[in-house]
Parts: sequence; structure tokens; C-alpha cells
Amino acid sequence: MFLLCTSSFSKSLYEEKVISKKGFLYDYKRVLKLYSKVNGELIWNKDSSIYDKYRDIVEESFFYGLNPEKYRISLTEDVILNEILLTDRLLQLAYDSFFGRVNPKDVYETWNYPKKKDFIVEDLIQFSRDLDKNNFYSKFSPSYPQFHALSEKFRGYYNLIRNFNQRAIKIRKPLRIGDRHPDIPYIRELLYLLGDLESIDSLEKAEFDTELEAGIKNFQRRHGLKTDGILGKETVLELNYPLVERLIDIAINMEKFRWLPESLNPNRIEINIPSFSLEFYKEDKLQFRMRTIVGKKEGDDFRATFIYSGRVKEVEFYPFWYVPDKIKVKDLLPKIRKNASYLEKNNFIVIYGGKHISPYSLNWYTVDPQNLKLIQLPGEKNSLGKVKIVFENPFDIYLHDTPYKELFEKENRASSSGCIRLENAQLLTEALLEEEGYDQSRVDSLFSSKENRKIKLKSNFTVYTFYNTVLIKDRIIYFYKDIYGYDKILKSKLLKG
Repeated sequence: MFLLCTSSFSKSLYEEKVISKKGFLYDYKRVLKLYSKVNGELIWNKDSSIYDKYRDIVEESFFYGLNPEKYRISLTEDVILNEILLTDRLLQLAYDSFFGRVNPKDVYETWNYPKKKDFIVEDLIQFSRDLDKNNFYSKFSPSYPQFHALSEKFRGYYNLIRNFNQRAIKIRKPLRIGDRHPDIPYIRELLYLLGDLESIDSLEKAEFDTELEAGIKNFQRRHGLKTDGILGKETVLELNYPLVERLIDIAINMEKFRWLPESLNPNRIEINIPSFSLEFYKEDKLQFRMRTIVGKKEGDDFRATFIYSGRVKEVEFYPFWYVPDKIKVKDLLPKIRKNASYLEKNNFIVIYGGKHISPYSLNWYTVDPQNLKLIQLPGEKNSLGKVKIVFENPFDIYLHDTPYKELFEKENRASSSGCIRLENAQLLTEALLEEEGYDQSRVDSLFSSKENRKIKLKSNFTVYTFYNTVLIKDRIIYFYKDIYGYDKILKSKLLKG
């Protein structure tokens, strides 16, 4: 309807037109750049169905966690303006889809991941020859399988919201096997639709049976809850969480994948903070997983595990622990003031004013923390355990063993001062040293020696810390708590944009 008879317009004409309408454009400089590369050629006027195809692309953006309203255009009688508006909106959509709408440093101050190269303008010119929604999102979306799995789940939750009437579950006390409650049929239906309950034969059954217990355990497992199969306060809270908010949570986590580089080091250690988990990859193949303990946030006491990436540098067996100032003042001084023997019992040495002194020679209530250094000797009681794994970062954050293995049984494992404690530090150490040519017997001898030893690593492994509160594992979706409040910040910025 609005096709031009001409196939191009002069440089002065398109520049004049673009600049005169720049108040209606997201980025007029990008539009100018595109037309300068095609010598003013009109790239959309050869296809009579171009605007129908564009509308399909815009509507599809919703299922990639974007807001279609941002990209819609109203056609005018001015065919050149229509061309320019379409180019501007397509460029904006491509940039938002590929790079994201929010600067990651506005959410994570420590973000240092490499930025992707920008070929959007050039790629859109190529894409103009075959405008298609599938091709568009294949080209201008992150390539990570996790991103596309999230998009698939987003579509599933959207369909669930349209076809299911969610309501509040109201129970006065926890429900267990054998209990009856009028909300149980509704809970069965919800768990079935969410994929946690396998059977639909007993949807009307109001008694809490083993089948329902299994479904509740699946739900609890997917939401980072204690998997006791009891319908208690925390589980009901998660079941009542609005499904539309789950949809937003998925979209928020899709945005995070847009910030990542084109690819990660195929040899890597991925640590996801909200799920308290570590994954070890070799040549892009997952080798093993383990539980972790990460930095805590308790009121004003925020000791985050930072979002950062860095090369693994060193493995240290039976390390000394040089107590950081914050831990020294907030954690250890109160214990020492109660009982100075704490230091001796836990193998600490005291350096005060540059001198090694007895812990009993100080008045711990008047001590100057700035002149005090505490060092814990290697051994069974050392807080870093048997091994410490160092990676490049400016925060003195590292991965380490711990003598307190029972802490890994907790669901909420945000309890460290920023470093990452490992459920099985020996397994990770063996995997890293295998790349250095160490066989099992040699690694075993290093652990059995109980001697301090540092080994510089030559192999190229990278530690990546992530903050993904929604993950897909084996086609199952998992939701985790926003323990640091970063998702709240990101959600606010996305809604403003």
C-alpha cells in the first residue's frame, strides 16, 4: 500500500528526513549509519507484505521477554517516513534482543564480562532480504541453549495463565499424608499443570496421599525449599506466588543472557549464586555439579559473592587463612572478647603492631583493630579446609574447602563472607590438576601430606559467577530466591524502559 516507486533516495534527502524526524526515533544516528552503508537505497519497499511480517516479529518479541508496545509503528501517508520508522524500530528491537535493554553494570557494579561485538546494522541489512520472525530471533538473540529454553518456558507459563484461574490457597496449619482439606483438589490441579504431579486420575480427591506428597516434593525441589513433602507455610507461599510474576521472573533472567559474551570459555567453572551450585565444564561438556555456600546478606550485613569472571591461577593445599578486616571486626572480635582461648583452640596466631604476641597479653576490649592481624594456621580446624582455589579478581574472593560439611545440608546457603565454599573441593582440585598432568596418586599425596603447597596453573580455566534466579535443567524449570535483591533492581529498570 505504501510502496515507493523509487528504490533509493539521495543522501541529502534521507539525512534531512531522518534528522527532521529524530524526535520520533530511538536512535537516528544508527538509522543514518544503515542508509549510508546502502547508499541511500530503500531496503523495505520491495516486499508488499513487509509490514505484516514486521508485525509478526513485534508480536513474537513478547515470547522473548520483550515489550511489543515499544516497537509498534503507525503507518503514515509519508512512504519515506514509514521506511525510516520501520528501520529505526527494527534496529531497536535487534539491539534490545541481542544486547539487552539494561546495562549490566547498573545492576552488578562488579560486572567485567567481555562485551559482544556490534554488527547489528550490517546484519540487519543482510536480514532485509529475508524478513521472517524465526530468522530474526535466531539471528538477534543470544545463542545459549538456556536462553531459548527459558523462552520456551515463558510461552508455556503464558498459556497456563490464559487457561488457568489461579487463586489463593488458605490453610491454617501444615498438611501431611492423611489430612483432608477443601483446597487439595485445586492444589492437585495446579501441581499437575506445573508438571510436578504426574497423574490426573485423582484431581478431585480431597485427601493428602502419597501421590500428592511426591508432587509437593517435586515443587519444593524446583523452588529451593526443604523437600519434606509437607504443605507448610513456605510451600504455600510459593504456590500462591502469582503466575504472572513467574512470567516476569523468566523474562528478567532472559535479559541476563543477553549481557553475556558470544560464548564462554569451553573450560570453565560456573557458579550460580541463587541456586548455591557449581558446574565444572571441560570442552563445553558438563563433568559434574556440586553444592556451594556463597556470600550472605543479613539486613545491613551484606557480604556478596561478586558477579565476576576470571582465570583460575593457583591451587593451594593446606592454606593459611589471613583473616579479612571485616570478618576480624564483625565475627571474630566478639568471640575473642568472650573467651581469648578461642584463638588458641582454633590455631590462630596474633600479630599486633607488627609483632607476634600471645593472645592473652592483649586487652581485647581496647585493642586497635587496625594494628591487629589474625592468621589461622593450616590444619583440621582451618576455615579454608584442605585446599583453596584462586582465580583472578580484585576482591580477594576465592573457592575453598571447609571443615563444616553439615552446612551443605541447608536449603539457604548464603552464609559466607563472599568466598565460595565447596561441597567437594577435592573433586574440583583433582579435575584442575589433571589438566596439569597430575595423576590420582600424586594428588592424593598432596592431600595426605598436610603441608602447605602452592601450585600455579598453566591450563586455561575460567571462573564465572552468575546470578540466575530461573534455570532450566533437564527441561525442568527451577526458581530461586532473589537473595541479594538484584532482580528487584533489574525489574524496576526493565519496567521503566
